[in-house]
Amino acid sequence: MKKFMIRGSCFAAIGLMLLYTLSFFYVRTNGYRSLDDMFKFYDMPDDIEVANLGSSHGAYGFDYENISGITGFNFALPGQSLYYDLQVLEEYSDKLSEGCVVVIPISYFSFDQNKISEDQTRWYYKILDYGSVYNHKLTDYVKIGLFPILGASLNAKYLIKDKPAVAFDIYWLYAFSGIDYDVEDVEAWKRDALGFLDFHNKVTAQGRNEEFNLPYLYGIIEYCQEHGFKPLLVTTPFTRYYNEVFTEEFYRDFHAKVTKIQEKYGIPYIDYSHDPRMTEDLGLFVDSNHLNAAGSKVFTKLLLSDLGLI
Repeated sequence: MKKFMIRGSCFAAIGLMLLYTLSFFYVRTNGYRSLDDMFKFYDMPDDIEVANLGSSHGAYGFDYENISGITGFNFALPGQSLYYDLQVLEEYSDKLSEGCVVVIPISYFSFDQNKISEDQTRWYYKILDYGSVYNHKLTDYVKIGLFPILGASLNAKYLIKDKPAVAFDIYWLYAFSGIDYDVEDVEAWKRDALGFLDFHNKVTAQGRNEEFNLPYLYGIIEYCQEHGFKPLLVTTPFTRYYNEVFTEEFYRDFHAKVTKIQEKYGIPYIDYSHDPRMTEDLGLFVDSNHLNAAGSKVFTKLLLSDLGLI
C-alpha cells in the first residue's frame, strides 16, 4: 500500500510538472497572446504617465501608440465593469509613475451598466490574482490561470507552430457582424443609435446596478488620490445621432450625478460627448458611439493636448 501511494504521488508530481511546463511555454506563444484583448497586458511599459480604464468606450477610445514624449497605456476592455477597473488599477499600479493621470471614462450607461457576467469573469484569471476575480472558482482558476494548457483545446497547436507575431484586431466583432456604415447613410446611423438606446434602457430597467457600481467608482478615485495619481473623469466623443436619442431629463440626471462626484472628491471632468471637433465627423466612428482606429488616435491626441501633456 505504501509503495502504491509513493508511486501514485510520483505520477501525480510528474503530471503536474508536465502541465506546468506546457502551460509555461503555451502562454508565451504569439498565438495565445492573440486570442483576446488580454494581449496588451503582456507588453505593458513601465513608468506610465497617462492611463485609462473603462469598458468599450475606453477600449476603442484611446490609442497612445506613436505619441512621442509621453508613456500611455489603455487598461480598458470591452464590457469591463467598474469592479474590474478597480482590480486592474490596484494590480498594476506599480507600473504607473508618480502623478500619473488616470482617465476614468464616464459613459451614459456607466452608473447602470450590467453587473459582472460569468463569461467576462473568466478573462481575468489571466491577469489578476485569484482573490481579485469576482466570485472566483478554483476549477476556473486551475484551467485558465494556473494551467491554461488545460483549456487550450485546438489552440495548443501554437506550441508546435506559432503565429509569426501577436496579431489582434479589437474591432473584430464589428467585422464579424458586418457593421460598416457609410458616412452618407444617415438612417443607418440613426438606427444604430436607437439600438444602443434600447440596450441602455434594458440595462437601466434591471435596477439596483447603480448601488453596485458606485462604490467601485469611488474606490478608483480614492485609490488614485491615496497613491499619488491624478484621477480624471472623461466622457468620450459620441456622434450627434447617439446624443439625440437621449432626453433632456436624462442629461440633467446624468450631469447631476457626475457633478456630485466632482464635488465629493474635488476632481476634474471633461465632457467630449458633444464636442464639435469630433462628433460631426462620422469618419472617426465605427458606430454611433464608439470611435474607430483613426478616431481613437485623433481623440487621444486631442485629450493629451487639452491637458497640456503634449
